[in-house]
Amino acid sequence: MLKIKLRNKTLKETPLHDIVDYDDAGGLSNPQPSIAHGQTKSFKMQAQLLWKDTERNWILITPIHFNSFGDPKTGWDKNEHRKLQRDRVAEFIKSKNFSKPSKILVVASTPISGDFETPEWTTGHDIIGHTIADLYNLTTKAYRFQQNLRINNFLPRDEYFDLLYELWKTLPEDLKLDTTATQDGDRSDMVPDILFAIFSRKFNETSAVQKLAETIRQTEDLTNFGFIMAEANASQFVKMFFDSVQNFIASVPDDEPYFIRPF
Repeated sequence: MLKIKLRNKTLKETPLHDIVDYDDAGGLSNPQPSIAHGQTKSFKMQAQLLWKDTERNWILITPIHFNSFGDPKTGWDKNEHRKLQRDRVAEFIKSKNFSKPSKILVVASTPISGDFETPEWTTGHDIIGHTIADLYNLTTKAYRFQQNLRINNFLPRDEYFDLLYELWKTLPEDLKLDTTATQDGDRSDMVPDILFAIFSRKFNETSAVQKLAETIRQTEDLTNFGFIMAEANASQFVKMFFDSVQNFIASVPDDEPYFIRPF
């Protein structure tokens, strides 16, 4: 049997120390508050419980106008006004004297209309899950992995390894946030759930790999080689998500604002 190398110890990261509102709109009219802006003390306490398995601090900065900083995806450093605003939020962060070291995320996205506003959905699914999914293009990578698995096993075009759904089903019940996951259709919103479960260390990697391997082995017309390699392929699929979480954590510098735009 393939020996699975666990990564949970390397992911032992950081509690949510605080969610801090930043109420300078930078002179812009019609403020559009970012995700999690203006939340109650009770909300913050619930969010901190989600992030409790920790060694270090995360800080979420939630601006009153998410767009005052620009968009990291479109070369935002070219705009002098927005550069000034980013400098001002950096000064604001310095004035707060947060514990060091801290990883400080500035949320440059507003909630999607009709989105849920629970701590799990807001701080987990949206802020962490969607940010990592978008940075590393994980939904596309997951679909390509499944497609290549089908092709490599010489299976018909309509034979589909639904590993993404099977992986999502292994999550704790309180982190299965995608309300459409049990229906036919787009499964892309399951990816943020999976990523936050890994990030918050509420994910059983060994169990997930074993269940995915069994799903592959039960596929009709699977080649003998495909049967033998089922656990290796399942492990590789799960590793793709773990690696993305690790890369994201490593990319966030200590004690400096790191601007994110989940969507």
